Amino acid sequence: MHSLNVILFTVFFVLAPLGVMVLLVRQHRLTLALRERGRLARGKVVHIRESWMKRNVFVVEYVFRPPGRPEIRGEYKVHKDRLPSQSVFEGIPVEVRYLPEDPHRHQCSEVEVERHTVMAGIFGLVVLMAVAFARVFYAP
Repeated sequence: MHSLNVILFTVFFVLAPLGVMVLLVRQHRLTLALRERGRLARGKVVHIRESWMKRNVFVVEYVFRPPGRPEIRGEYKVHKDRLPSQSVFEGIPVEVRYLPEDPHRHQCSEVEVERHTVMAGIFGLVVLMAVAFARVFYAP
């Protein structure tokens, strides 16, 4: 196998899937930590815009203020199919969970990462990696 092919294979079929797995697990761990010891705050949606990378994704920006702290901004992404125009718009309230010791570690209740999401994502990425390995190393 040519050295450039090895580098590209490693980046796209090993490092990228592993990076996505790490992100999924980190988000799930944040969800668990917020459920266990997080506090609730009421925030509001301040802006909705189309993602510049994907035209079928909206970015929902929100703000919330933990008691005795300055206002904190956050955002989450939602696919256009899951965003009925009448349910999410600027000014509506959102529920935000945050860690009292570090309010910048927060998550809108709309985007909690469940265990089944993590497991499905990891399974799909492992299958992708296995197929890629089989295709590259066992091809005739």
